[in-house]
Amino acid sequence: MNFFAPLIVLLLLAVLIWVYSWQLIVAIAVACISVPFAVLFLAGAYELLAEGSPLLVADLVIIAGLFAFIGFALYLVFIAPAYYLLRHLNAPFHITFPALVVMFNLGLFVLLAEQAPIQGYVLAPLCGLAHAWIILWLMRLLPPVRSKR
Repeated sequence: MNFFAPLIVLLLLAVLIWVYSWQLIVAIAVACISVPFAVLFLAGAYELLAEGSPLLVADLVIIAGLFAFIGFALYLVFIAPAYYLLRHLNAPFHITFPALVVMFNLGLFVLLAEQAPIQGYVLAPLCGLAHAWIILWLMRLLPPVRSKR
């Protein structure tokens, strides 16, 4: 096993965390953790009620945690710089940022899913929209850190 690959990834994530504001990092983390857990819990609850299959909480936590971990890294690399770029453009930010996140999620789904059911093509943009709304809400809610000059 290559020891340097995870080390490089962790170093890259540490640099990205150092560069961005803490509000954006917290907002991305909350969005990347809450949306997969909510979606998978609702899917598990549906299977429990409609099909009678048991709700496997351990599997739900593992799968949602995997989505959250990988999504957090991808959002730090791709969405966080786009957030700052879109903030400085003259386009309406509350429309362009969710549209960008929706396109990013749909693009990832199309690239990674092989022979996916049609529900996936509906769920991926909806999850992106939920991510974007959570990020925008938390960025407005969390106070910026001010220097003590």
